[in-house]
Amino acid sequence: LNPDNPKTMFPNDNYFNHFPLTDDAWNEVLPSKIRMVGSTAFLYHRAQALGLEHCLKQVFPDHYKQILQCAFYILARGGVMMYMDDFYQKHQNPYEDLISHKHLGKLYEKLRREDRLEFFKLWKEYASKPGEFVAYDVTSISTEAKEVSLAEYGYNRDGESLPQVNVGTVYSQTSELPLCYELYNGSIADKSHLESMMCLLNKLGLNLSFYVMDRGFLTQGNLEELVQEGIYFLIGIPSHQEIYRKFLLEKSPLIRNPANHLLGLGVYGVKEEVKIEERDYQIFAYYSSAKAAQDETALYEKIKKRGEELERQQGKATRRKQEPYYNVEVQQGKVISYEKNEEKINESLSICGMFGFLTNVKELTAEGAIRHYRRRDGIEKLYEGMKNPLELYRLRTHADTSTEGKFFLGFIAQIFWADMIRIMQWQTKKPAPTVKAVLNEMEKIQKVSYKMGDQLLAPLTKNQKDILSAFKIDAEEFRMWILQKQGSL
Repeated sequence: LNPDNPKTMFPNDNYFNHFPLTDDAWNEVLPSKIRMVGSTAFLYHRAQALGLEHCLKQVFPDHYKQILQCAFYILARGGVMMYMDDFYQKHQNPYEDLISHKHLGKLYEKLRREDRLEFFKLWKEYASKPGEFVAYDVTSISTEAKEVSLAEYGYNRDGESLPQVNVGTVYSQTSELPLCYELYNGSIADKSHLESMMCLLNKLGLNLSFYVMDRGFLTQGNLEELVQEGIYFLIGIPSHQEIYRKFLLEKSPLIRNPANHLLGLGVYGVKEEVKIEERDYQIFAYYSSAKAAQDETALYEKIKKRGEELERQQGKATRRKQEPYYNVEVQQGKVISYEKNEEKINESLSICGMFGFLTNVKELTAEGAIRHYRRRDGIEKLYEGMKNPLELYRLRTHADTSTEGKFFLGFIAQIFWADMIRIMQWQTKKPAPTVKAVLNEMEKIQKVSYKMGDQLLAPLTKNQKDILSAFKIDAEEFRMWILQKQGSL
């Protein structure tokens, strides 16, 4: 029976055994179109639940539908926008304001920097809380474009010999959602980004109480800036800097004491006070046996590789470089001989498995510090999702306006991605193994349009219902919404 009109029905094969198919009957039962509806309908409901559509509508009243349409496509198919028209020929767009990929340039121009900042101000009200704990990190996106002013050569995290644009992102460790981002020149080192990001956060009115950052941001200038701004922080310590290397070497022989073992965390940990440039901080040292095995393997691989390089360089002119693992004799710019520096190698071996943090929070314990730092993996998963499934590892843009506009669309897609990751992590039994698996499963839901009305091609499966339940979407209401929503092709 047709649920919208019980006096009509969707006939099956048995019906036509009794009632031959006439031309008039054929017009009634022939589907006029079949559309994939599940994944876009699912993302539409998440946009409502997150408050994301509301924020975009406030700032971009004429373009929020197009922004979300593009974000849905990036989530489903990645960052190559030229196939978006094909996608929406098969998938229902919950918004009627359909934009072709050929007109994206005009949309990019409308996503001005001042409006993007206004969006961040609104979005923070939904995705953060006063006294927020945040992770801050920087990654790079390579480009082959010649006209992008931010694109410069620098430290490329993907090992590519291409210019890049750096992206700094602030990620809430409370809501587990990205809050804002900023694009930087590709040649600027990570440690130089912090001051700019703090200025941006002040503009946005983000009242942050605790920064969690990796060791690339640990400089004396950054420490001073954080202290003067009254911001608490937890930063990884770099083992190559003398003061921190000395601390790790000092703790290495004694740290593996049962009294220092942090149960359930798989590490040993100790805490001490340290004075740096007349300021008092708390410093932590940790040892992980699993990390020790990895570090030792990597150390010997470096030693082997450098030895092979020195062997090839013997008798040839070479550029003098720092040698942490070999004693090298050079005459007139040529390598004459070399031998392993056993003392330096033993020193490096003694801190395999060691790592540490620095903080200005006196009350923070060794256990609390590592728990906070491990929650930072959320921003790493965000970047991994951005570069791989969302395919934003390349800008594929050729001007500043399109670069900034497209990345904003990518950031909206990243919010959805982070939302799905956190919801999945909260489940005792995951209804799907990955975010992509969630979207692929929902994409199987199709709607068939008949003259008498619309019907799902097949009932919702148990797996699809489990996914909807995990995201607090009522399955029956979801089904009825799909049947009532016309959308556009």
